[in-house]
Amino acid sequence: MRLAVLSDVHSNNVAFSACIEDISKSFIDGICLLGDYISDCPNPQATIDLIKGLKKDYKTWIVKGNREQYLINHDNGIDDGWTYCSYKGSLLYTYENLRQEDLDFLRSLPISCSVNIEGTDPLLLVHGSQRNIKELLYEDTQNTREYMDLTQENYILCGHTHRQTYYEYNGKVLINPGSVGVAIGKVATAHYCIIEWIEDRWQVEYRGISYDIDKFRRMFHNSSLMEKGGLWPKCIIKSVEEGINWGPLCSKRAYDYAIEEGFEADYKNIPDRYWEKAARDLGII
Repeated sequence: MRLAVLSDVHSNNVAFSACIEDISKSFIDGICLLGDYISDCPNPQATIDLIKGLKKDYKTWIVKGNREQYLINHDNGIDDGWTYCSYKGSLLYTYENLRQEDLDFLRSLPISCSVNIEGTDPLLLVHGSQRNIKELLYEDTQNTREYMDLTQENYILCGHTHRQTYYEYNGKVLINPGSVGVAIGKVATAHYCIIEWIEDRWQVEYRGISYDIDKFRRMFHNSSLMEKGGLWPKCIIKSVEEGINWGPLCSKRAYDYAIEEGFEADYKNIPDRYWEKAARDLGII
């Protein structure tokens, strides 16, 4: 039994398509998808179409991530203050470029899923964790150990950190495939993994798939996201170009500048002038 495990596509359809092509050559029996499929890159409806294509071709298990939950909440009328700016412009762009059928599909996804395949140990699928969809499960941290103690399954597949991770603790295993769309590490490389049931255990092969970075750049420059998303799309492009997750770094620098100047800011209302200053300091623009 061989399963492909993918997470954190973030609408990078160039990277996602490269992974799908690799999977098609890898004798896969099923696919586990761990959330954060959309936002950050253009054309989210195309991402949903790719996922639905996988559902037709393979047995799939799919959970939602925090980005999907944000969009569901917005569609439910929750006042999140989204405007075209660096902090939330990408999410608003994503929402406005989804079809109702896409939102209905995202709404149908569970937060967690247990995969039970005869002859293998069960797998728990989450984006962050069952208790918090945004929880960061890093290797050998207190919250990760506490969470692993709570789970019934011995194997936990999670995403959200964008870091490929294999961590054993107290007879259990945490596996993170890394990020397809905004991977940390090599330039223009999509990360995922394949797990295979061999000798009474799930064994992991981590993969890094190169893709066309020029096509990735054109995808942005041919969309309205560059205008509507403020500095955030530029952070994403640079992240892929350098294998560094620049978005959170720029956000933190912008927040620090706002506080230094006496602006009563939280991360949701930092004026774009501070984002621009931070982006210039970090070499993003």
